[in-house]
Amino acid sequence: MSEAIDNTQLEPSNVATNRRSQAGSLLLKLPQQILSVTRFEFRRTNTLPRLAVWAGLMVFPMVIAALVSSYGGATRPYGWGFMLYILVPHVTCHLGLLLWVAPNVNNELEGRTWFYLTARPGGRIALLLGKHINGLLWTVTAGWIAASLAVLVAGPTLEDHVRHWWALLLTVTLATLAYGSLFTMVATLLPRRAMMICVAYVLIGEVFLGNMPAVINELTVHHHLANIFADCLKWPVDADIRLTLDTTPLWIHLSALGGYTATLLVVAAIILCWREYITSD
Repeated sequence: MSEAIDNTQLEPSNVATNRRSQAGSLLLKLPQQILSVTRFEFRRTNTLPRLAVWAGLMVFPMVIAALVSSYGGATRPYGWGFMLYILVPHVTCHLGLLLWVAPNVNNELEGRTWFYLTARPGGRIALLLGKHINGLLWTVTAGWIAASLAVLVAGPTLEDHVRHWWALLLTVTLATLAYGSLFTMVATLLPRRAMMICVAYVLIGEVFLGNMPAVINELTVHHHLANIFADCLKWPVDADIRLTLDTTPLWIHLSALGGYTATLLVVAAIILCWREYITSD
């Protein structure tokens, strides 16, 4: 009788059913695992040095805006918009993501905690997304507060400061999501050199290629962010910033950034699940 039961359990249909039930159970537990990792990472990164860096990221654009405002404000047309767009969605977000997202995988490898954290079913995905969300939260909050402080300081000499503030909040959110997914993908592909590669990409891909008046700049995140920022501020087509941008509808740029973010996260998850990492000695 026991042999018959064992043979029944080993039938292909029963094996497939068991696998499907295990996969369903794993999917149901995955959000809770991701939330647990996010909470743990938030507590672990909530240290005085990290808080000092977080505060520095928030204050830096405000200090620059105060210095410019003390000398009479930006004199070029759309000068305030240019400056705030560079300082907040780019400088603040890039530095925050380099600190909280790029070293995520390498930190676990260097700390020899990788195998313990990924031994459980779904542990790799939970680790990836939990640390990713934690990095996004630190970065986007720094960006939002930095944008608010910078606009507040520049308010007296800034035309339509409410519209600038809203445009900065939107581009900070989109920049954090897009660049965060890119940095996470790089962290899974080349964990030990992730920060160096991310810095090189930002300088070459986003700063150099993103500002070239050619078709290649449409492949960069900067191209879509700058278009969204200009559209939010209702800048005319003949504005200086339009030299490297276009008049594509806003929804196309939003869709491009959404697809970019989702694709890179999926690629990062695939790399993390299939690749074997070597821990440090």
